[in-house]
Amino acid sequence: MKAIIDNINKADWHLVTEEMHQNGYAIVPKLLSDEQCEVLKANYDNSNFYCF
Repeated sequence: MKAIIDNINKADWHLVTEEMHQNGYAIVPKLLSDEQCEVLKANYDNSNFYCF
């Protein structure tokens, strides 16, 4: 989970905000790897997994 938090902290949130205002959505490249997505999906019903 630390790697995900690190990626969140590294994102250019100013750019994400601007894209959200312009487009109504934003793509945050390299936020999650395929493996990280699978882990998050697998733990969707596990509320303890998301507490940090």
